[in-house]
Amino acid sequence: GVGGAGAFCFFGGGLWGGGARPVYLIGEGIAFHQKHVPDGDAGVVVSLPEMWRARAGVLARIGGEMARGGEFVDPYRLEPIYVRVPEAQEKMEEKERGMK
Repeated sequence: GVGGAGAFCFFGGGLWGGGARPVYLIGEGIAFHQKHVPDGDAGVVVSLPEMWRARAGVLARIGGEMARGGEFVDPYRLEPIYVRVPEAQEKMEEKERGMK
């Protein structure tokens, strides 16, 4: 399940320093990790809560908002960055460690 440290995705390019801007934050762990989001950085956009559940439709909505503002991004250059590995990967790694 998605608990306090659930998926927290960054789409754009890189984390806070040096990456392409803007960075759009989506993911169900935003509330938990919000304290780590820099205040006053116009290049880091926290999505609305109804868009926190990471789905293709959310990316389309963000893309539409960007297009209306005259911003365009090559969709093949979008880069998801996860603060923690997906739960499925954690379980697989635990299982692999148990086999050793």
